[in-house]
Amino acid sequence: MKKNNKTEAAARLREKAEELLKKKLSKTVSKLSETERKKPLKAGTQFSEADTQRLVHELEVHQIELELENEELRLAKKQAETSSEKFTELFDFAPSGYFTLSKEGKIIELNLSGAKMLGQERTRLVNRRFGLYVSADTRQVFNDFLEKVFKNKITESSEVTFSANGNLPMYVHLSGTVTDHGEKCLVTAIDITVRKQAEVALNEAIALTEAALDSIHNGILVISANGSVIKSNTKFAEMWRIPEDILALGDDKKLLDNVISQLSDPEEFIAKVEELYKQPEKESSDIVSSKDGRIFERLSKPMYLGWEPIARVWSFLDITERKKGEETLRKSEENLRKINAEKDKFFSIIAHDLRSPFNGFLGLTEIMAEGLHGMTLDEIQEIAVSLKNSAAKLYNLLGNLLEWSRMQRGLTAFEPRLILLMPKITESMALVTEAAYKKEIAISYDIPEYLSVFADGNMFEGIIRNLSSNAVKFTPKGGSVYVSAKSMPDNSVEISVKDTGIGMNKEMTDNIFRLDVNTSRKGTEGESSTGLGLIICKDFIEKHGGKLRVESEERKGSTFCFTIPGKVQSNAGEHFEVVSEAVIFEAKKNEIKDLKILIAEDDLPSEMFIRKAIKTISKEVIKVRTGIEAIEMCRNNPDIDVVLMDIQMPGMDGYEATRQIRKFNKDVVIISQTALVLTGERENSIKSGCNDYISKPLIKDELITMIKKHLGGVKC
Repeated sequence: MKKNNKTEAAARLREKAEELLKKKLSKTVSKLSETERKKPLKAGTQFSEADTQRLVHELEVHQIELELENEELRLAKKQAETSSEKFTELFDFAPSGYFTLSKEGKIIELNLSGAKMLGQERTRLVNRRFGLYVSADTRQVFNDFLEKVFKNKITESSEVTFSANGNLPMYVHLSGTVTDHGEKCLVTAIDITVRKQAEVALNEAIALTEAALDSIHNGILVISANGSVIKSNTKFAEMWRIPEDILALGDDKKLLDNVISQLSDPEEFIAKVEELYKQPEKESSDIVSSKDGRIFERLSKPMYLGWEPIARVWSFLDITERKKGEETLRKSEENLRKINAEKDKFFSIIAHDLRSPFNGFLGLTEIMAEGLHGMTLDEIQEIAVSLKNSAAKLYNLLGNLLEWSRMQRGLTAFEPRLILLMPKITESMALVTEAAYKKEIAISYDIPEYLSVFADGNMFEGIIRNLSSNAVKFTPKGGSVYVSAKSMPDNSVEISVKDTGIGMNKEMTDNIFRLDVNTSRKGTEGESSTGLGLIICKDFIEKHGGKLRVESEERKGSTFCFTIPGKVQSNAGEHFEVVSEAVIFEAKKNEIKDLKILIAEDDLPSEMFIRKAIKTISKEVIKVRTGIEAIEMCRNNPDIDVVLMDIQMPGMDGYEATRQIRKFNKDVVIISQTALVLTGERENSIKSGCNDYISKPLIKDELITMIKKHLGGVKC
């Protein structure tokens, strides 16, 4: 093919020379015949004139051919020089570095960009090892790259780092191929530092985004427009319990199937998803529930690239606890409204119960103030008894109100401990026995000797006192009250207070524990009642985890039963000794007389009442007004039997006075008394050294009974 091209070029050149010669020798050439010009010469031949002319013609044509060839060569050289200059410019100023390397990695040739990458002049880099300019951590990568280029004889590539003259590292992409029969290789180096920095920044941004996604409480799922999963966070997988294999597949349908299988209403969920896929620009917010009772807030928003929605972000937040809290709050609000309504009704009842005794109290005192001088002793006695009953009713009502108030505000101390049942019940009944004696009511017990309960002592005492007091109150003269206890299979103790009283109808038993219904009524001897005592009992029992129930029938009596945590003493054995005893106060009461009593009281009316109340059991009464005086009087009179110690006194209070007395007298009975209604007054009194505590206003019978209890005059 090349030979044909040369022949054609020579023919064209000769043709061109012929044309030029014709112009010079047109006349001479025209005279020569074609056959003569083409006729070859033979050696030794004598040239004729025609032959000579033909030879001259050939020489002239050849000369012209040479001149033309020479001109073409000059043009070709000029073009080659121009091309070489352009190539050199392209080679030197190309943005990529070009290197020719030997098998040993020496630089044979390089362009200006390559020299700039390596940070030195080009002339100083020739014959230097290329690997010297590669960072230590990527030098082995380069060595492996160079070996592969010469070994595989195909184009290879790698990424290395240049570190030149202490500048920041330059990330470079190398590609190389062999040349010159495998003795050299051509290497192209492209600066990818910006790209690497962008990749690092992108990876950091991705890591930050993933960390942020995994740190939030929402489960996040991002779905592309074609339905494939782009991204989900850990919370989403945990929330919907997605298996790892399904997450790895990134299949929207399988994810959706997994979620749907857990929903309580899958149809509604699917309808919402389909609606949003049909309206890619729509945002959505709703609530979904799972079969296991969890509740989720579902949010969905489109994700845009420019103005075009390219994906949809789903956000799920577990609001189960919040919803439970809202439901609890709603119920609490309903309960609070109910309680407020009950309290309104309750206080209207209490207001009535308060106004009634005050009405009689104020009316009778007005009559006495205006006409006392004209009254007989019997009339005065009648009014005094009425006033006493009104005051007692007010006292009981206020005491119950204060106790109920403390309980409602959570101020009632709750300190359960193991209590031997029989002694505690008889102790709690001490104040009730006086009322039972007056009404000739027999009180009997059926309680295992070693049966114990785990209860708060003060609360338990209040429960027994209230229930037994009610039993006596609503039982006519000559009746009976029966207190029993038994151990239950669940390790609780059931305690019953049964009476032979007037009983209750079904309506009363249904409402007896309600605040908003007035179930109060008078006892068989006209004793006052507010109904608060039973409500307090019920709350105390429920505080222990027990239950209070009532069984009653009109004219046949009532039985109040309650349960309380119990325990049987380990030394009781398998059988209990049942104690059944009748304490009937028809017999003569044990009497205590001739006591030496110290009254420490700064309030004159209170001191006068106490002095009158203890008149029948005392032979000598000493009166002081301060705690310091009480200490000195006890020190100077070691034979004092009882100290009635007021807590609130000027100078030194009753607590401190008691502590000082106990330093030199451990035996004297000290009973604290106060009008304070703060929680812990009884405990503070016992802690300071008092034997017992009684709250004001004082009741004569209660005071006398308490003194007798501590001096051994009442069986407990």
